[in-house]
Amino acid sequence: MEILTSDSSLRSFLALQGDKHIHVVSAFAYSTAALVSEMKRRGNTVEVMVGTINSFTDPDFIDEVAQVLPRGFWIDFRGHRSIHWKLYLISPDTWPSRDSRTSASIPSRSRPRTG
Repeated sequence: MEILTSDSSLRSFLALQGDKHIHVVSAFAYSTAALVSEMKRRGNTVEVMVGTINSFTDPDFIDEVAQVLPRGFWIDFRGHRSIHWKLYLISPDTWPSRDSRTSASIPSRSRPRTG
């Protein structure tokens, strides 16, 4: 577990993650597209979902993140009924790194052959 303080912010914690699966769900977002780019640059699989509650999500953020995450970016356009909470999920260190994942390391179920 990581305890975040004024010296160890969520932004700096997320920017230091590497080779993880990171899922971010937030009611709104602005001025954090560079952080999303940094997380992606560090080898993370990043998925982001943002709401549009009270129109706080910056259109520039949407444009920039859509380029960085063409398949991992969702926007909830329901306005005042869109998501209104924050959630950050980061895969544990026990997740196999991208380099160590091979078909040999994934157990397979084989069926007995029938005659």
